[in-house]
Amino acid sequence: MSVQAPNNVMGIQLWHVTEADDTLFERIENLMDFTAPAAEGETYEDTRIDKDDNYMEFSTGLINPGDAELVLRWRPQSDGDTTYNRLMGMEGQNSKFQLRLPERLGNTSITFEAAITALPVNFQVKDKSTVTVKLKVRGKSTEGVWV
Repeated sequence: MSVQAPNNVMGIQLWHVTEADDTLFERIENLMDFTAPAAEGETYEDTRIDKDDNYMEFSTGLINPGDAELVLRWRPQSDGDTTYNRLMGMEGQNSKFQLRLPERLGNTSITFEAAITALPVNFQVKDKSTVTVKLKVRGKSTEGVWV
């Protein structure tokens, strides 16, 4: 992704596409932390012995779009619980997500498709309870502008 990470990340939002309409997004509430996927490409060594310049050569293979992770504040019997239930219903299915940067950062959006692979609730005695949502990204992310 070509978007530089801003110093002040307040105002960043994560949205997901609704079941009813592939172009209508719904906000994921209580977002506390988001780790964007980092694509990684395979490389293969192609060095030939008939060359005499002593440099290794490589070719590229498939690209793994990576994994993303988000942490949500978990609040049973609140809006956070509704978000958790909605995400549980999407577990294992490919869904479209959109990360939206605030207006001061140019209204940039990054849209990607991913499957939710884990939704464990982390219960804390002295701190807030959270849900760590793990996403397996599929395909290429696209950058745009949201309005």
